[in-house]
Amino acid sequence: MNSAVSQILPQWGRGTAAERWWRGIAAAMARALGGHTPPSALRAATSPCRGGSFDVGDERVLDVHFDEHSLMVDLLAERTISAPLAWYPRLLCATAEDRATWELCGGGYGIHWPQIDEDLSTEGLLRGAPAPKVV
Repeated sequence: MNSAVSQILPQWGRGTAAERWWRGIAAAMARALGGHTPPSALRAATSPCRGGSFDVGDERVLDVHFDEHSLMVDLLAERTISAPLAWYPRLLCATAEDRATWELCGGGYGIHWPQIDEDLSTEGLLRGAPAPKVV
């Protein structure tokens, strides 16, 4: 485990959701920095336990668009979420016109496609959650 993460984790305890989240953050930072994550970089965006905060920005939907294989959702936070269309069978099988006809729901945190009765949330997209399997 990255030593910077080791310094932060004892505050939360091992095996917690926070530990798993920080491991992911540390791995991404290490990749971006060529394999080395300075402890100060992690502390700069660290936990509320240390008096800091980690602002992910506004996760409300700005725009929705598609390419041949992907759904892309632009957020007000100037980020884009991309997910494979294969995760969402209704969108995958929909016509381009049906996909283009979407509306905001859930206070801007959700997307609804009325013609195909599909609803997605930015929370689910950010988690990487595919559509539930219907049995």
